[in-house]
Amino acid sequence: KDTPSAVNAIQYAKKVKEFSIRRQVIAVSNQMRELSINPDGLSPENMLSECEGLIKSLVSKTNTIDSHRDISEVMSNFFDKMDAAVRCTDEFVGVSSGLKSIDDHFRGFEPGLITIGGRSGMGKTTLGLQLFTNMCIDERNKKPSVYFTREMPAEQLMLKQTSMLGSINSRTIKSGDLDDGDWARLTNATSLITNSKSKI
Repeated sequence: KDTPSAVNAIQYAKKVKEFSIRRQVIAVSNQMRELSINPDGLSPENMLSECEGLIKSLVSKTNTIDSHRDISEVMSNFFDKMDAAVRCTDEFVGVSSGLKSIDDHFRGFEPGLITIGGRSGMGKTTLGLQLFTNMCIDERNKKPSVYFTREMPAEQLMLKQTSMLGSINSRTIKSGDLDDGDWARLTNATSLITNSKSKI
């Protein structure tokens, strides 16, 4: 009775996948255990990074999405989006980036993964922080937003965000040498950030 048939093939396949994932989790757990016992000169930070890489690799391999969908379902969703775009009276169909050149091209961001690529030092973090700030503070959006980065601590990000939003040089904020106009813009910027639905 345990022999797979056309009737229970899907359920059988799910079981096979489930046990496969379990085996891979055990294998990764053993690798992390071995790494913690024999770090081979790795610092604790590098060891954590290695473990994180193992977990991310496992997730990317096992968290697969079925790419085959019925064409009628896809077409129905396509026309639903087209209908929403036609009926939309707003300037943007999605969420405004706050940057005119980007909004003119995309008409706002829609749900999905958006990747920003570039060489080191090209300003990816600053651009990402600008988009994050606009999405959670701009009057057109005010969306709950979360900013993840391992590049710099939260306090440094807050300095960049306050500098950007208040149009104040970050060196001026760090030195505390602010005039009355700087203080007014700084107060306004920090108030907007504090009242936003955002996390860093």
